[in-house]
Amino acid sequence: MVIIYEFPVEKSMVGYEKSVASCGIVTFMSDPADYSTTDGRLRAAWKAAGYNSAADVAKRTNIPYSTFAGHSNGSAGIPVEALKRYADVFRVNIEWLMTGRGRMMREQTVLVGESVTRGLAVVGKAQPGIFVDAAAAEMGQDRRIPVMPLVQFFKASQYALEVVGDSVGDVLAEGEFAVCVEYPEPDLGLKGGSLVHIERHRDAGQLVETTIKELQQRGNDWWAIPRSKNPKWQGFRISGDDSVVIKGIVTGVYRRIAF
Repeated sequence: MVIIYEFPVEKSMVGYEKSVASCGIVTFMSDPADYSTTDGRLRAAWKAAGYNSAADVAKRTNIPYSTFAGHSNGSAGIPVEALKRYADVFRVNIEWLMTGRGRMMREQTVLVGESVTRGLAVVGKAQPGIFVDAAAAEMGQDRRIPVMPLVQFFKASQYALEVVGDSVGDVLAEGEFAVCVEYPEPDLGLKGGSLVHIERHRDAGQLVETTIKELQQRGNDWWAIPRSKNPKWQGFRISGDDSVVIKGIVTGVYRRIAF
């Protein structure tokens, strides 16, 4: 069996969560969460468990909405017995939920031959500056990485891209895999600083470039910006360019480790 461990965000790495998966390390990119308060940790717990709102939690767990909403927004104190129930429902550690200490998620055991073996499909390579035949690009690759889909985006397609080159070398190294959620995804909107999977098309869509760039907003326009010290890579404007399509949002990176 394979044990997957999930760790809470460290102060030195706000915006990231680390997880060990099979023979590699996954780093999940996420919005900085407020783990300093009990209600902040409770909100992080139900979002990580795949719930969309406090009302969604109440509906699916039979917890009275007024009670849960008060606990989740900090307007009401949370009794210890309620915290224990929430820890069970959202599969988080009770010590973390109560105090913020230790790991957020409980250890999750997954049988080899099930989800870890299937993992996420590697649908292609992010190769900036390289335009290939679109039909060939869509054929994909028969490869997978041993990464579990994120439960909070269970309704969306999740996949991986192998990183080629150094256009985002500051955050994704060549040979690593960008873990992506298909865009648009209602719970994962576009925002400045996000890494995105982009396709650029030429020759009436017959040629396509697959790349990963950082989103930046300049005035009313969105731009795709490299994250690299290599001066050869240049940004380009997305807004108003019909040849540019945002295909997914990068939520993490998978890198193999050697033994």
